[in-house]
Amino acid sequence: MNPPEKKLSLKDKLFLDFVTNLSTNWDLYQLLNSAKWNSDSMINTIIATEARQFNYRLPPTSDTPLSFIKSRLGDYSKSDFPLSIIEFQNILQAHSDTRKSEQRRRHHKARRIGISKISLSDFPDIPIVRLSRRSIEYPPRNHYILENHGVNEKFPETLKVRDSTCTYKDTFHRLDRTQLSHTLSQDQSCIYIDNKTGGIIAIVIRHLAKQYFPSIQRWATKLIKESLRRRSKSQRNNPGALARVGVSEGARNARLFGWVRNLTKKNPADRLQHEQEISSLFGVKYALLRGQIPWVTNKFESIMSASNLPRLDQNRNSEFTIPLDGDSVSFQGYPLAPPEGYIAVDYAKYIHKDTHWIGCPWAAYWNISRIQTTGLVGPESGASFFISDYGIRILNDSNTCVVWNVSHWHGTGWYDNKVSHVGIAMLLSRTTERVWNEYKRKILSGELSDGDLLWTPDEEDLER
Repeated sequence: MNPPEKKLSLKDKLFLDFVTNLSTNWDLYQLLNSAKWNSDSMINTIIATEARQFNYRLPPTSDTPLSFIKSRLGDYSKSDFPLSIIEFQNILQAHSDTRKSEQRRRHHKARRIGISKISLSDFPDIPIVRLSRRSIEYPPRNHYILENHGVNEKFPETLKVRDSTCTYKDTFHRLDRTQLSHTLSQDQSCIYIDNKTGGIIAIVIRHLAKQYFPSIQRWATKLIKESLRRRSKSQRNNPGALARVGVSEGARNARLFGWVRNLTKKNPADRLQHEQEISSLFGVKYALLRGQIPWVTNKFESIMSASNLPRLDQNRNSEFTIPLDGDSVSFQGYPLAPPEGYIAVDYAKYIHKDTHWIGCPWAAYWNISRIQTTGLVGPESGASFFISDYGIRILNDSNTCVVWNVSHWHGTGWYDNKVSHVGIAMLLSRTTERVWNEYKRKILSGELSDGDLLWTPDEEDLER
């Protein structure tokens, strides 16, 4: 004798009718079958839209419309379903299986690259070097540093002034290694600590990206060089090329916070894709920092959270993608980088110091590539990084990250023997802070109300 059929309530029938309707949505069907890692937001939007049109109320307590549908279908026996719902449930299950497999793959890649957190502490297990602050900086401020020039060797030719509105220095200094307090070799990482205050001076991480770095290096180097060809340069009176990415404070005589507009060809067809790749490059660097030295990313996070500062994410995709040996791997759920970024090739600057966002004096550069045609990439090729307040010389190398306090006197040595560097840097400058605060004030006062605003005030802001 067969068991009596379960009688469905009106609520059950309404749900199954809604799911039957969902199963006929071609866009939803395509997204579920593609199982793209970033398709869930679009899937949830479609389900929510269909629910409104069908007059079906989704529970407000459910995590997402998609998870609610999957969970609720599991409460029924397949004997309750028509064939269309059985097929739809199979598609949902296949989508879940594919997403889980993709998630495992991304986590595996993240661990091998170095994105996953490798330590529960704020710092990796690397040596500490304690130094006392010098009464007189060395190398001297406002000089380009020549690391390998003999006493009788001529100084390089005076640099040509390309932009009279930018700072300019034409003085050189031959490095005297005996006056340095510490030189860090190319195979050493360390944390520099002030001997008196116990405060951090700088953190140097070699091999920031672990496995897959050759793939990342090829992609990043090509991307940076291509992006520099597209953009107007910054700091044009210095050797090499430097350009701003992310946000900008606008022209000096008309400050206005917004996305950089330094592309020489306005609105090229692939602009959004190119900016997404730049966002991904900085995203992977920030993820590497979060995984290996979260102390510094916590500093950036506290500033961005308190100020509602946007991320370096012009397309607002909240994602970064890394091409790894022909296999592009995308990551979501990782905070993206602070919005002020710089890309550079063969860039050097004299010993100087910078202003910074109050409470966050930290900058981080990632030297992605250091090459030279005959293999002379050691100290004989220059381009070391100096922190003069403590007499520090950090020999540069590929895949090297340096985090330092920009209020200290610092600079990059002169390039010798045709060595070449490709890298990126991020920081939050004092000018960015001032212009961002002014930008928010203009929105609150009604001076800015149209266009794609980068900040929307909440009720507390409006009440102030």
